[in-house]
Amino acid sequence: MDLTESAEYLRHHLALVGRTDPLFADDAIARLHKASLGLPRLLNNGATAALIAATTAGKALVDDDWMLLCQETKAGRSGWDRSMGVWSVSSRL
Repeated sequence: MDLTESAEYLRHHLALVGRTDPLFADDAIARLHKASLGLPRLLNNGATAALIAATTAGKALVDDDWMLLCQETKAGRSGWDRSMGVWSVSSRL
């Protein structure tokens, strides 16, 4: 999917569960799209990880800074592991 399709995909899935207010800032969607390569399964995994981490921290909106924390590489941090198709979330979140 391209960026526009990824954004619509996320909004559509949020609408299916009754969410009308945004949960992701536009720049966070762009970062999520880039990290997931526009692949739906990877987009779902990244969005879920970011939402869980944001909710745990009491954030109402996933912004770009938050996505960056969720996407950082594994060198003592957390991040996207393309080999496994999963996101991990840093303990410092």
